[in-house]
Amino acid sequence: MTTTGRGDKDDAAKDHILDCLIIGGGPAGLTAAVYLARYRRSVAVYSEGISRAAYIPKSHNYPGFPSGVSGPELLDLLTEQAKSYGVPVVPERITSLQKQDKVFRASAASGTITARTLLLATGLVDAAPEVKTLIRPSLMDWSVTAPSAMRLRRRTDALRLLAARARSARQNSCETIRKTSLLYGRGRGGRQP
Repeated sequence: MTTTGRGDKDDAAKDHILDCLIIGGGPAGLTAAVYLARYRRSVAVYSEGISRAAYIPKSHNYPGFPSGVSGPELLDLLTEQAKSYGVPVVPERITSLQKQDKVFRASAASGTITARTLLLATGLVDAAPEVKTLIRPSLMDWSVTAPSAMRLRRRTDALRLLAARARSARQNSCETIRKTSLLYGRGRGGRQP
């Protein structure tokens, strides 16, 4: 299967080449898709559906939403807007990507996608701190079916732990500065060089 996106059916049947393949369906990829489609470019968005924005309870720094907007709501609105311009938003992972003869060829479960240009909007992946030795094991293995109160308690416990680590690091760095100052005679009435 070849994805062609928006455009005239005769042109699509003739060359099956998108103007732009966008890999990543977060706010950046979807916004780019809207702009390109409005300029009559054939576009397709491929996304695994794992956007960091989906975890944002409420963002107050996205233009057009003075009272804030949740990440999932923003993604839904951007997807709806992209689709209103005929942009297919395909929930698939791109498994391979090559450049051949001035075009990009990408593989997905549904087939091969060919495009003149490529926009990578894959976002970031957060690296969680390792805290397994400091939190009781029962707090690490909760499931989605756990009551909200337990999830909140575990998050609160994890945040307290991170805050304690930060305080400890701050105290250690302050102690190091104090010792260094004393060593070089710059603290507590010591002589200045």
